[in-house]
Parts: sequence; C-alpha cells; structure tokens
Amino acid sequence: MENEIIALNAELSATTPDWVELIPPGMNVEGRDGRAWINDQPDGIVEQFKQDARQIPIDYEHATEIKAPNGEPAPAVAWIDEIEVRDQGAIWGKVNWNDDGRDAVQNRAYKYLSPVFTFAKNSGRVLRLLSAGLTNQPNLHLTALNRRDDLALTTKEDILMDEKITTALDLAGDSSIDDVVTAINSIKAAQDEKVESAANTEFTPDIEKFIPRSDFDAATERATNAEKELNEIKETARNAEIQSEIDAALESGKITPASVDYHVAACQMDGGLERFKAFAQSAPEIAGDSGIEGTAENTESALTDEETAVCSMLGLAESEFKLCK
Repeated sequence: MENEIIALNAELSATTPDWVELIPPGMNVEGRDGRAWINDQPDGIVEQFKQDARQIPIDYEHATEIKAPNGEPAPAVAWIDEIEVRDQGAIWGKVNWNDDGRDAVQNRAYKYLSPVFTFAKNSGRVLRLLSAGLTNQPNLHLTALNRRDDLALTTKEDILMDEKITTALDLAGDSSIDDVVTAINSIKAAQDEKVESAANTEFTPDIEKFIPRSDFDAATERATNAEKELNEIKETARNAEIQSEIDAALESGKITPASVDYHVAACQMDGGLERFKAFAQSAPEIAGDSGIEGTAENTESALTDEETAVCSMLGLAESEFKLCK
C-alpha cells in the first residue's frame, strides 16, 4: 500500500538549473521530522516514469496536489521532461522552466524544491514521482502534505482492498490495488496459456470426424451447384417429354394447334403431364379429316353432342372448334 508524502526540500541556487536532484540515494532518505524512506531501486522509479509517459509538473506550494483536486487553478512553473539515476542511485530530473518559474527562482521568491512521491507503506521504498513544488517552508511544515502518519494525505492508493478479495487471491490483508490487479492478470495469463495448450491437445479435432471450415464451404457450394445442374437437366427432360406428348396429340388430331399453349401450360403444373396423357388416350379425334364433303353451309352446321363435349373438355368456343374441323 502506498502513501503520497513530501519527502525532502532541496535548496535551489539563484539560477534555474537544467537538472535538479529529486530523491537522494540509499537506504536512509530522511526527512526533517525524522521519518525515513529507502531509495534502493532507483531504476524502478525511472521505469515507472517511462510507463506513465507523462511529464512531472513543478508548481507553487504543491498546488497540483492541494488545489487541483478541488478545481482550483494549479499552474505549472516548469516540467520535468526526463529523469535518470546518478550518484550511486540518486534520482535527477531534467527541468524545462517557463518564464514564471525562472523569475521565481532567479528573483529568490522561492528557495526550495520539494518532490511528491508515493512509497510502499510496509517497506518505505520510494515507488513513483508525482510532482514537485517550489516552496519556502522546510520539510513537514507544509500544512496540506507534510503531516505525521496519522494525518497523512489519503489517496486512492491508501484504500485497503476488501478482505474477501485479498483472501480469494491469496494476498496479504494490506495489499494495494496494484497488488490485486497484478494477481488477477497473472491468473488470466495462466488461464489463457491453459486454454491455448488445451486447444492444441485434447480439443484438436479428429480429421476423420471433422473437416476445416473452408473445405466444408467448398463441398457445400459444389453440392449446391450439382443440385442446380440436376434440376436444370430434369426440367429440360420434362419439357422435352411435354413437347413430345403435345406433338403426338397434334398428330393424332386429339388437340388443335390453337390450343397448344394452353396444354403446354397445363402440363407444367403438378400432375399436369399425367392428366394430359390420360386425356389424349381417351379424347376423340377432333382435328382430322371428317370425310364429309359438301357445301359451305354443311360445314357451318351445328356441332354434334360428342363435339360439344370435346369443346367443353378443352375449353374451346364452338367457333374455334369449327375452324379446326
């Protein structure tokens, strides 16, 4: 678990240096109140700065930590663009001053630079730089940030995780949010590895029982095309059969040329061809030579009962039937 705290106050010269010391090295980084921290892993602080991928602000009297959370102005007077390890483990920062910051230092309006950092509560190890402030108050006299432990500024990293969560993850009771996130990510990584391993072993499909999707799609398309071609062949054969039956009925005089389209359409309906075949077998000859010779008046005589029945069966008017005689 981590606390934010102002640790040190470094005195600035009347010039604005390009580089400033932010945290001294070693196992005893002591403040003026006697509290101490350790800076035994400076490379970790530098790596954290790189991961955060942001510049560290330098402001007046730690306004970034005091005023900004309340929505008040907290202008920066400089920005720390880069940090590095020097002098057996000290953390130094490269500063990019603006006009306000440069004037404040050169005119001796402020003499000290005080960093804000987080540290591990159980070990006191410095973890991350957050900001720095120009100040004239010595260490731990900054009313908002430099307090005794029982009055220390609370941040989101001070919140204890729920005991049920830490127990489930097999973590200590004072574990931080970062500790919980790390544990969860480890579990997820292990689960992903297990799933990937399983996918390459017991869940690898048997080639005798399964086929790749691309092969399945190709086979499906081939079957669909084959079915389409077969239907086209069947349709062509049926049309040929219909035409053959129509031609035979015409030749035998069972139907007239004028009714061919009607019979073709009827044959293409479900069961139509079978019905036409039955009709053609039993229908009388209506379009052949009648053998009756005579005058035109004879040809215009009324239809016989049989002829009338044929007209009714074929849906022909008597005048159409007479034209076909």
